Amino acid sequence: MRSQAALLRAAPAAAAVAALATACSASPGAADAQRTAQDALRAASSRDTVALCALLSPATAHQLEVQESAPCATATRSVQLGDAAAAGSAQVWGSSALVPTGATSVFLTEVNGRWRVRAAGCSLRENQPADCELGGG
Repeated sequence: MRSQAALLRAAPAAAAVAALATACSASPGAADAQRTAQDALRAASSRDTVALCALLSPATAHQLEVQESAPCATATRSVQLGDAAAAGSAQVWGSSALVPTGATSVFLTEVNGRWRVRAAGCSLRENQPADCELGGG
């Protein structure tokens, strides 16, 4: 009887640990995606190129550096991505997200448990790839 009582006392603690582990390992959500998109738009509009580059996915930063033959912070100086205040609710599909920003959109990807910008300043076109100011290739 004593072992059954000990098991019953341990069960809630085990459930709490399992719930905490699940919460800590969960993918970032829609609110985080929207916040990352807004932060990127703010960084671009204020010409905070260091902050903007930190919010880009490694692949997007690399693509930009190769295209512009310059470090990311130099290559993003003239990027215009839109108004952070216009950012709408994020749509999330697994490790990808889309945040509408008025006339354009921001695409995000999950990198090491955080949202990073894959492409931004994107005009969505029916039956064609999006036309993006930054990334997208």
